[in-house]
Amino acid sequence: MLAGQRQGGFTLIELLLSMAVFSFGLLIILSGLVSLLGLYTNGRANRVVQNAARTGINMISQHGREGVSFSTGNNILCIDTGGGSGSMFYLTPTHQLMFDDWDQSQDPPLGCVLAATTNQQTPMPVTSSDAPVIGFTAEAVTYDATNNSNPCTSGCTSVRVSLRVASTTTGLNSDSTACSASSTAACVVSTVSTTITAGEHQ
Repeated sequence: MLAGQRQGGFTLIELLLSMAVFSFGLLIILSGLVSLLGLYTNGRANRVVQNAARTGINMISQHGREGVSFSTGNNILCIDTGGGSGSMFYLTPTHQLMFDDWDQSQDPPLGCVLAATTNQQTPMPVTSSDAPVIGFTAEAVTYDATNNSNPCTSGCTSVRVSLRVASTTTGLNSDSTACSASSTAACVVSTVSTTITAGEHQ
């Protein structure tokens, strides 16, 4: 080989530079993929939570409109359909909204609120475990017959129902109303509320 003639191939500096450029490009691609995965995960969690909230509130509304009156307890809604029977919705300690029928003719007679709290029925889950219910409130409201702007004109009983569903029970703020700023999980919270008037389907 002649003196001063360069051998074929890459120098160490060229290899290091090409590896640095390749690593930088790979880092950009991977960060983009991680962002896309995060968007997909949040989008999926949002769909699950919204569907669960809508399903729960629609079922409560459907049964509520078939009732004649309401009574409420701690995380419990009782719908009286007449004759000492009806249906109930209540929240379990495992964050599931449950539905069941109740009947005061049982021995001993159980009121709806008592039946729900003593778990002596055969409940059906309204929401699944992958969309925990972190808040369920039902507040009975009696409308004034003299106020024509209200939907009930004869002192009927209505109820205001609020259902809060989350994608996870971890990563929530202290009062479980929203995701905390430090949450690393795909945390989504959806709240749906409605007012139901008894006898709307009659």
